[in-house]
Amino acid sequence: MGLEGGVGEGGWRAAACPSQTTTPPFPVRLPKFNASVATKNVFFLETTCASALNAKMACAVESAAVHHPNHQIHLALTSSHVGGTDAIIQALAAHKNIRIATLDVDNEIQGTGKLNRWLKEMEWAKGTDWAGINLSDALRLGVVCSVGGTYLDLDMWMVAPLPASDTWIGRERWDHLSNGAFRIPKDHWVCEEATKELTEHFKRNVWGHNGPGVFQRVVKNICNINNISDVHQCKDLEIL
Repeated sequence: MGLEGGVGEGGWRAAACPSQTTTPPFPVRLPKFNASVATKNVFFLETTCASALNAKMACAVESAAVHHPNHQIHLALTSSHVGGTDAIIQALAAHKNIRIATLDVDNEIQGTGKLNRWLKEMEWAKGTDWAGINLSDALRLGVVCSVGGTYLDLDMWMVAPLPASDTWIGRERWDHLSNGAFRIPKDHWVCEEATKELTEHFKRNVWGHNGPGVFQRVVKNICNINNISDVHQCKDLEIL
């Protein structure tokens, strides 16, 4: 990572992260996010434009790296810089299988098509107080579906390796799916259906509608079921 001064971002960052205006000490510009198509990708996204992680978040990333030494662990921040003397960032960067990068909505996310256009049009930021949350829900779907892999929230600590199956979604409760932990291959039917559901039935100010609600509605529709509690498998998708 090379040293560059100044952050000064506008556009979508101003909409999603209005409170993040400070420049970190000794700012280091992050490389652009880039991931190869693979099932052994694990993605963590920091989408509030913060230039640092706290210890709790770092434990999530580090535990994934330790339990999955053959996986590429991607920590993508919507901030373009981190602090060059930040001890937590330095500790994470010391792991050979952790890649820290900046994720810019203005740069095309390979293969996301309709969702990419929707993100750039900033529909998620119009007339809502939840712009950052809406962006986070859309970005995690776009990133995973562009190359395939696993998404995990930054409060997910690993105590054992993740399930080996290629396609799964975790439960938030027994009767509700979560978008905080899922694995989907590139070009999978879940990606196509979830992208369509999010972009065509987006609701700006309904909590959970554009996140876990997307998976909930897609699985119910595709599997023709009313109660998620009764489902452990939907086509090739496992419900964990």
